[in-house]
Formats: sequence, structure tokens, C-alpha cells
Amino acid sequence: MLELLDIKNFVLINHLSIDFSSGFSVISGETGAGKSIILSAISLILGERCKSDVIRRGEKEAVLTGVFSYSDKASQIKAFLESEDLASEDNRIIITRTIKDNGRTINKVNSKAVTRELLVTLGSQLIDISSQAAHQGLLKSEVQLQLLDKFSKCFSELEDYKASYDEYISSVKELEELKEKSEKAKRDYDYYSFCLNELDKAQLKKGEDDELSQELKKISLSEALTDEVTSAIDLLKGDIGEGALSQLSHSVSALKKASSKDSSLDELCSRLESCQIEAEDIAASLRDYLSSLTFSESELEEKNARLSQLQRIKKKYGPSIGDAINKREEYRSFIDSADNADTIILDLEREVEKKKSILDKCAKALSERRRAGARILEEKILEVLHKLSMNGADFSIQFDSISYTQDGIDKIEFLIRANTGEKMGPVKDVASGGELSRILLALKAVLAKEDETETLLFDEVDSGIGGVVATSVGDEIVELSKAHQVLAITHSAQIAAKANEHFLVYKAEEDGRTLSHVKKIEGDERVKEIARLLSGKASDSALIHAKELIEV
Repeated sequence: MLELLDIKNFVLINHLSIDFSSGFSVISGETGAGKSIILSAISLILGERCKSDVIRRGEKEAVLTGVFSYSDKASQIKAFLESEDLASEDNRIIITRTIKDNGRTINKVNSKAVTRELLVTLGSQLIDISSQAAHQGLLKSEVQLQLLDKFSKCFSELEDYKASYDEYISSVKELEELKEKSEKAKRDYDYYSFCLNELDKAQLKKGEDDELSQELKKISLSEALTDEVTSAIDLLKGDIGEGALSQLSHSVSALKKASSKDSSLDELCSRLESCQIEAEDIAASLRDYLSSLTFSESELEEKNARLSQLQRIKKKYGPSIGDAINKREEYRSFIDSADNADTIILDLEREVEKKKSILDKCAKALSERRRAGARILEEKILEVLHKLSMNGADFSIQFDSISYTQDGIDKIEFLIRANTGEKMGPVKDVASGGELSRILLALKAVLAKEDETETLLFDEVDSGIGGVVATSVGDEIVELSKAHQVLAITHSAQIAAKANEHFLVYKAEEDGRTLSHVKKIEGDERVKEIARLLSGKASDSALIHAKELIEV
């Protein structure tokens, strides 16, 4: 439950602390006094988005703090806190939101920094807020379905359904994509087959085009190369006794004779012999090279034709031979897939049918759980509505079957007959503002008994009601407060008079600035406030009536 609300530098509030107790507490005050500020502060503590313009003028930051406690029975909250390493030994939760004037917000739970998303998750388990927005939300079919699921406790059925739904949708999407690819493959099959055939026949090798270019360049220069290499060979060999090799041979012979007389020449002799051997090897290599420069006309034409073929392949499939080879493998993979597509599609269609069968079972189980829960919820809602002075009312939940959605195959509609003799109709079409308030209260009263949320906050639950109806609404809230902490922002004297604690919101001018304050009122102060709620002013008759309401 909410034990303490502390607000600093927030809108019209300088600093205030409100200690709440268990049971039923009301907050009242003149229109514009600041009741909505209190509600906004609580909403922000629970994770609502905020802007820096909520900071009181002239201040650098606003600080909002909520101190909560929970019982050992609140297993969901306890498990969540433990999973996030936020639990405390005394079962207390201290939430602090610091809003900076630069737009930055610092969120802390039990002194540890947390994300706003975590606050939203935690906040939804701490306080259930019913506001005017909730009245409008009640008109939406998806909100009604969420309320029914919550009451029916069909969490496991819903989880199973959503898991099977996701698997089914994923398989259907995969099948559709495969069929689309298959259709495209059929359209492109002939073209891809032609391309693959062309590339296979080309027998491509990486770098072959560069090799051919080099060979053709050598051929184009072969005449000049032949003359130059032939000249080099002639100079090495020459006629007998005139070539470089012959001269080297004579030099080696002469130096060997000299070295036999003087051993210091041995090294030079050896080096000269090496030169002779190297020169002979060069001459042999040049002869081989000269042989390679001999090309036939047909060989030249063949190489030119092959290079032209490779150039066309690169232009069509390139820009490089490597790219063309990759394209060839892509086409081969495409053709293989196209050839096997019908078999794969058939297998996947069987898989889709299998998953659809599982989905059907999960959808049926979920729908049956919802329908069983709906019958019980109808009876309980009707029981509370009768207590809320809607004696001629009837309430039912209409089911329509729809195609698969993320939430099942059920579309529901809350139907209401407010008075005897009228037709049943959708809540959104036939319920007045006051009837909506009572339907919402009835839902909260029924759901609260099934929920772990310990604190319920009602913002103007008295909207559109008064007199005897307001009294019956107050009685139902009192009943709720026996098992929950209930906070109510109200304009109704009948509801306020039934509270265990009464807080008054009021404005005061201090140092030329308007400030909102909150104080707990008792005794005569409370009687005066109840009288004001009754008639707008504390007249003698209103004061008498107010005392009667409080004493009842």
C-alpha cells in the first residue's frame, strides 16, 4: 500500500508530505485547488512520462517520492523485485523520481537507478488507477477483453495460444515467401538456365584473362624480341673462338694454369668458373625463350577469340572473372532450388497445417476458459450493479468469433440494459456517464478480489452520479477498503463522508505566489468540507446534513 507521498517543487507545490493509512481515504477540494496535481505526482511515481515544465517556477528540479509496503501474500511483486535485485528486508519500496530542468529524469527504486519502463511494470502492480480515461477505455473491445482475461485467469492458455500463433504466422509467412520465390523462379528459370549453360561452357578460371593478355602482348612484340634475344645469344656463343662463352673458357683455362703455380689465384679461378657456368645457363635459357616466341597463326587467332569471349563474359556477368564464377554458382543454386521447390513447398504446407491444428486447439481452450469466466463475471458484475442502485440492470458479455489475432479468436462486447424494459446494447452506445462510473466500479470491485494489487485509486468515481446512487457507490468502496487500501479523489459528499481519512487540497498565497497545500482534516473542519461538497457552502442546513452523513 502507499504509506507516504512526498512532493517537492512540483507545479504549485513547494513541499508537502502525506501519510496514508490502510482502509478508505478521500481527497477533496475546490476545483483548481490542486487535486489533479496529487494524481499527476502519483502517476509520475508509477512511471508515467513527464516534462520539465512540471518543475515549480524558479527551481532546478522537482522530486517525487512514494513509499510503499507490501504483504508476504503479494508474491508477484516480491518475485519481480527479487528478479531485479530491488527487494528490501522490510517489504518496503521507496520510489523516487527527480525531474531536472534540462529534461533529464532520474528514477530510483530502493536507492538503485532504474529505467522508466521498469517503473511502469512495477507501478502497475502497486496501484490500480481508475480515472476518466479508464471510463473511455472501458468502451473499447480490446480493453474489455483484457479485463475478462484478468478475471478468468487464463494466463497459461493465453501464453500457449500466443506461442502457437507466433509459430503459425511465422510458418505461413515462410510459405508465402517460398511460393513467391517459386513463382518468380518459374518466370526466370529459362533465362537462368541459359546463363548457367553459357557460364559452364566457358570453363572459367580466375586470372585467365590476365594471362591471355600477357601472352598476346608478348606475341605482338615477338619479332622485336626474337631479333634482340638472337643477338644476345650470338654475342654469347658467336663463331668458334669469338663468342663470350668461348672467351670465358679460354680465360678459365689460362687462370687454372696460373693458379697451379700460385695458389692465391684459386679463389679468383673458382669465381671465373662460376661466371662461365652462369653464362652457359643464361645462353640455354635464352634459347628456350626464343623457342617460346614461335606462334602459329591459328594459335594467335585462338587466343584472341578466347580473350574476346572472356571480355563478353565479364561485361555480362562481371566486372571480373571471379564475379562471373560467383554468378555461375548463384544460378546453379537457383536452378537446384527451383527444381526442389515443389517438394519443399509441399513439406512446408504440411507443417503449416500441423501448426494450424495446434493453434486451433489452443484457441479453443482459450475461448472456452474465457466463456466460462464470462458467465461468472456477468453474475458478479450484475450483483454489484444492483448494489449500486441499478436494480433493473442486466449485464452480459457477447462473444463473436473472428479470424486468428494475437489475442485469440474472440471479439467481445460488454452489453448493458440499464433499466427494466429496455433493450440490451453495447456499453459504449447505451450507458450514461453515471452508469459508466458504476460499471467501472463494479468491474474494479469484482477484479480486486482476484488481484494482488493492494491499492486502488479512484479519480472522480462519482462522475455523473449523486444522492442515493452516490451513497451506494460509497458503500461499495467501503466494502472494497476492507481488503484493499482505497484512495478516492471526489466531489461527492456521500462518498467523502464514508472515508476513514479525509485530506483537503487548498490554495494559499505566500510571498506573492500561489501554492497548493494538503492537510488531513477531522472534526469540524471535515464537517465543513462535507457541507461544502453538499451545497457549495457551509450553511447551517448543510452542516447538519454533513454531520448526519458522517455519523451514518
